[in-house]
Amino acid sequence: MTNIQRVNLSWLAMAMTAPEFANERYYYDAVTELFFYTKYIDNTVALYTFLDYPLSEREYNDISVRLELIDEEACEIVEIPRFSVQEKRAIQLDFLCNIENGYNLNDLITAVASQKDDYRMALDIVLNENSNYAPMTPFWEEFKLKTVFTSINRFTSKVGIELKFD
Repeated sequence: MTNIQRVNLSWLAMAMTAPEFANERYYYDAVTELFFYTKYIDNTVALYTFLDYPLSEREYNDISVRLELIDEEACEIVEIPRFSVQEKRAIQLDFLCNIENGYNLNDLITAVASQKDDYRMALDIVLNENSNYAPMTPFWEEFKLKTVFTSINRFTSKVGIELKFD
């Protein structure tokens, strides 16, 4: 996985784990090959690149017009789907099922079971808070990004858009 792919997948992981109540909506534009998000600020829609920069005036105007037509195929913008709480739990439990013996997984299983509709997965928090789990963290990150890659490719193939990661 290249660094660019890792950055794009990390952004997608953040978008796909955002809670349903979030003010932001996350998108991919197949025309400009741009990941971006919208945020409502004082009843106005602001558009930002995935790196949190405002879109250029030209991009803003183009994307704003096409966003109004998002339900039409010619729009070529798709909203990034979000994982439900149940999907977040299933992904994390799938990861934990593949962990070799040597770890007491009770704390991790408990954290996953109490997963809320939050911006991150429970394992992201627990693994970063407890240094005993430090050796597990890179494997979790890799697993999470591969899961996001598989999920987003499945989604985009259904809607007929090719997502470019690099």
